[in-house]
Amino acid sequence: MNNGISRGGVRAALLALIGGLVLATGAMAQVWEAGVQPGGYGVARITGPGPATGLALTCEGDAPVLALSLARPAPRNPAPFAFAIGGRTAQGVLTRNGATNVWAMHLRQDRALVDLLTQGDSVTVTVAGAPYGALSLQGARPALQRALSRCYTPPAIQAVATPPVAPMAGAPTAGADAPVRGLYRDITGGAQDAGRWFTPGYRALESECSRTQELMARRGRDDETFGQCGEDASSLCQCQDMDEQVLRRTLAVSVAPVSAGVARVSARFRVFSSGDPIDVRFRVVRTAQGWLIDDILYDGPFEQGDPKSERELFLNGINDMRKSLRMSPISAPPLAQPAG
Repeated sequence: MNNGISRGGVRAALLALIGGLVLATGAMAQVWEAGVQPGGYGVARITGPGPATGLALTCEGDAPVLALSLARPAPRNPAPFAFAIGGRTAQGVLTRNGATNVWAMHLRQDRALVDLLTQGDSVTVTVAGAPYGALSLQGARPALQRALSRCYTPPAIQAVATPPVAPMAGAPTAGADAPVRGLYRDITGGAQDAGRWFTPGYRALESECSRTQELMARRGRDDETFGQCGEDASSLCQCQDMDEQVLRRTLAVSVAPVSAGVARVSARFRVFSSGDPIDVRFRVVRTAQGWLIDDILYDGPFEQGDPKSERELFLNGINDMRKSLRMSPISAPPLAQPAG
């Protein structure tokens, strides 16, 4: 793990993280806390009931170091891992610290993993493609801000304000492309919450899926939750990783009217300079707050039971998990209808 910093510095930081994880595990902390370990290392930490038993971060020089404690070892070393909150993901590679149950990563340039921890209620952990449960993010932002003050500044919390009303003069779909362009501008520009481009009904269903995953995790069923809310691959790019600059440069958006105040907006782009272009289609509705995305549409052919849109994926995932929890199924919020 000599990522351009001193081997001794990495070892000292890891020892601080391991000490922080031991303290947190002993206390079974369910809220993030910040403390100081020997050597003056500020450590932010949390524990969880699932296979990911703890997460801690500290500073080594001007960059954060992250460590995960795992109840079961990853199948390979180094091991790819991902954090997911709803449809947002951030990825990295963990290296095992000797024979311990602690796996670490030095975050030199890409701070997206830490950024993701500063907004949201819980984060789902995946290691080498396998689910490792969810960890609470309650109190994460202030704990990280305090413990990592020397090497990290949390991004500003994105306001959940909706876009302004688009002018409708000239065509019934004028401005319908605005939320799709805004969405991709946000996700390629490091925004932590692109929810402002979606209707309340869509956001409610996405949040309910995440809450049901958390309930499964609290009941020790987190191994059944991975992929239920689409966190295995982002539907916005049909990918697990991307080159943001390539996506921005190749993005093309087209609009087709469906009915009064409803449009189908298509986005075509590449996520890397090589490879085939990707097409993503959206149902977009003109609301009192402007045009908003109400669903992400999937392409066929479909087999029986396959979700045909992101809303169906969320609903299927929620009800699959509720069935496992012996809870009655829910109905999806109705599709948004155009204003006036």
